[in-house]
Amino acid sequence: MAKPCDFKILICDDAVTNVMILCRLCESEGFDKIETLTDPRKVMPAIEEAFEHLQAEAGKSFDPALVQLFVDNIDKVKSIHQAYRD
Repeated sequence: MAKPCDFKILICDDAVTNVMILCRLCESEGFDKIETLTDPRKVMPAIEEAFEHLQAEAGKSFDPALVQLFVDNIDKVKSIHQAYRD
């Protein structure tokens, strides 16, 4: 079984306080590879990169059925991002 330190976590939020809280929570659980983004212009490219990584690792590092759920809902993620961009 993989350990928490084997994973990289991406936290995207425009509220710095939320990012700090989530970062501390992840660190307390043993995660040490954490990347944070608060700049709205950088959030969507990071999310798209994460989706590409999920697809590339489907069946290897990630459950293919769960990856497909994420991929099927990328438009919803993008629309939420657009709605709350400003």
